[in-house]
Amino acid sequence: MSELHLPSDYERLRPFRRLVALLQEKRFQNLTRDPGPPTAADKVTCEMAASFLWNRLWCELALLARSTNRPGWLPSEDRHSYEDTVAPIFGDDSKPLDLLVQCGLLIPLADGWVCELFAELNPHTAGNFQTKEERGAHHSALVRNSRRIAHEAHEQIRLLPEEVFTKADNTRMTEAEAQRAMNCIKTIDNCLKLPKPRLKAEYSQGLMLDAFTVVSAYSDEQLTEVYLYLRANRENAFAPKNAETVLADFEKYLKLAQS
Repeated sequence: MSELHLPSDYERLRPFRRLVALLQEKRFQNLTRDPGPPTAADKVTCEMAASFLWNRLWCELALLARSTNRPGWLPSEDRHSYEDTVAPIFGDDSKPLDLLVQCGLLIPLADGWVCELFAELNPHTAGNFQTKEERGAHHSALVRNSRRIAHEAHEQIRLLPEEVFTKADNTRMTEAEAQRAMNCIKTIDNCLKLPKPRLKAEYSQGLMLDAFTVVSAYSDEQLTEVYLYLRANRENAFAPKNAETVLADFEKYLKLAQS
């Protein structure tokens, strides 16, 4: 697990002070005495509770970032996972996440909540995080291999029957279109570091059509984004196993690459 970054003065930040004030105002069960105004001891208790809420949120966001690749994001479906860990110190009439929204630490989204402070301080917690040096190395390798892959693609096209290069409207791909589609397949194969070369019989008409559809619909920059994502994540258990999987759901992998 990567180390977490927390402001050393977080107890002086406005969201924290606001959280303490909310806890004092609502005087939740097990946090303050009843009746009467809060005492100094009550304030200390509320500050401890606020620190507990804050630090538990940090731990939860760190765990989620590894799988979502979105540091700071708390998905709607994981609300109860967080609230269950802090529920024992609250009464039934309170919702810890509502407090974090009211104090400004969390911002509501359509699909959950986001903590911008966590995202700013902890981008390295994302499962697909790469250092500047790692990104540069992957990009250099992609550029370095491109000429060899283009040559191999050209030779492979010559070995395949013309019908393999049939488009959806039953017309034939031009030489340039076939070259670009084959480049895409071979680049994905290379990025995934497949254990053995693709056999001639594995270049099916369906595969070529999927590749042609992708290279026709997406820009070179978007293709490169996916290639770099595949290179960086090919050792992960969730990585796709072949070009067929990537091409069949290219939009999914583009979103992962851009997340």
